[in-house]
Amino acid sequence: MAVAAASELSRRPVPFSEEAEVAVLSCAFLSPQEALHVCAEKIRPDHFHRPAHRGIYETLLGMNGSNEAIDLVTITQKLTDTQLLEKIGGSEYLHEILTSEATAANIQYYLDILRQKYVLRQLIETGTDIVKQAYEGSSDASELLDAFEQNVFRIRDRQESSGVRSIKSITDEAVHRISEIHDSRGQLKGVSWGFRDLNKYTYGLNPGNMIVLAARPGVGKTSLALNVVEKLILPSGVDSPPIPTAVFSLEMTAEELATRMIFSRARKSITDLREARLGKSDLVELCRVANLLGSSPLFVDDTAQISIMQLRAKARRLKKQHNIQLIVIDYLQLMKGERRRDDNREREVAEISGSIKGLAKDLNLPILILSQLNRESVRDGTKPTIANLRESGAIEQDADIVCLLAEAGNVDDEQSEADSRRGRELEVLVAKNRHGPTGTVKLTFLRHWTRFEDHSPTAETNG
Repeated sequence: MAVAAASELSRRPVPFSEEAEVAVLSCAFLSPQEALHVCAEKIRPDHFHRPAHRGIYETLLGMNGSNEAIDLVTITQKLTDTQLLEKIGGSEYLHEILTSEATAANIQYYLDILRQKYVLRQLIETGTDIVKQAYEGSSDASELLDAFEQNVFRIRDRQESSGVRSIKSITDEAVHRISEIHDSRGQLKGVSWGFRDLNKYTYGLNPGNMIVLAARPGVGKTSLALNVVEKLILPSGVDSPPIPTAVFSLEMTAEELATRMIFSRARKSITDLREARLGKSDLVELCRVANLLGSSPLFVDDTAQISIMQLRAKARRLKKQHNIQLIVIDYLQLMKGERRRDDNREREVAEISGSIKGLAKDLNLPILILSQLNRESVRDGTKPTIANLRESGAIEQDADIVCLLAEAGNVDDEQSEADSRRGRELEVLVAKNRHGPTGTVKLTFLRHWTRFEDHSPTAETNG
C-alpha cells in the first residue's frame, strides 16, 4: 500500500506558480535596476520551475551585471546570440511576459510565492529520495535519519539566505559590525568564559566558532569547562539572564556531572562528604544549590561514545526547542565518526573535528570541545604545544581557538589538603586565536572544590 501511495504521489504535478514566475520576469523587464536588485537578494535561478523562465532570469542577471540596457529588443538579441530564444518559446513568449498584468509594487509578494513553491519542491525531492533509499535498504537507518535531517536544515537555511549579494552589501555589513565593536567599548558580543583574562584574549566564545580546550588527564579541563557552564546558566549579575547551554558528557554520567557542579558551586568537597566531614548546614547549602541548578537552562546528554551523527541531530533539536547558545563536548577522543573499514583513527578524528566545526557554523553558536594531549606533552617538564593535540592535526586546522591547560610550574602530583584549599596556579596557553593575540592566561585552581578563579595580575600578550 505504501508503494502504491508513493507511486500515486509521483504522478501528481509538482507545486509551482506559472503566474508568479511570469510576474517576477515581467517586473524585471519593466524596472530592471530596482527589480533585479531585489530579486538577486531573494532568489536564485533554480527558484524558477520552468526551464524557460530560469534561462530568461539568468540572462537578465548577466545583462544587469554587465550594465547592459534591458528591454524587449536587447533581451531578444541576447537570447538569440546564446541560442536560447527558441528554447524559451521565441520572441512571442517574451512579449507575453512583458505584457502581463504584474506590477513592480507587488514584487515582494511574487518572490514570496516563488520561494514557498521552491521549498515545497525541495521537500518533495528530499522526501522521495529518502523513501526510495528506505525501501532499497542500502543505507543504515541512522545514516538515513541524519541525511534527511541535514537536508531539511539545508533547505531551511537556503530559504533564509539572501542569495546573490553585491560586494557593496557585504562591505556595508562589515562597516556596521566594525561600528558595533567600536561602540561596545570592549563589551563581549559572544558568550563569556566567565574569566576576565580569557575574555580579553579571545573576546569571548563567539557564534560559529569551534574552541578546543586541551590538557592531559587530571589537570582540570573538565572542571574548567563546567565552571564556564555554571557562570552562564547561573549568572551573578541581576541584569544578566541565564544562557541556555548543552553539555555532551561522554566520560561522566549526568548524575556525576550534576553532583560535581553542585559541590563546586557550594564550595564543598566531595571527599568531605565521603569521609563524613559535612554538617547539617553543609547539606542545607548543597540542597539550595541543587534547587538553583535544577531551575537553570542546562541540558545534559551522557550518551557514551556518541556518534557525530547522533550529536548533530540532538544539537539541532536543542537549538530549535531551547535556543541553546553554547555546546560543550567532553571530550573529542571518546566520540565516534562514520568510520569505514579502510580508515584509521586519525581520519576518524579529522572527520569528527570537521563535522563539529560545520555544526558550529550551521547553528551559529560556539562549541567548546575538550581534547586530550598526547604523552609527549609532559616530558621533561616542558609546556605543551599545539602539536601535542592527540590523534589528529585536523583539530588544530579546524579550531578557531586552541587553549592548552597546564601546570604553571613543577608541581608534585600529591598536594596537602591545606595547599588544595589555597589553590594552585594553572596556565591556559592560548596557542591559536583567529580573532586576537596568543599568549598565557593564569588561573587559580581550587582543587578541593574543583573550582577555577581569576588570577591576578593579568598576563602579558605574546603576539
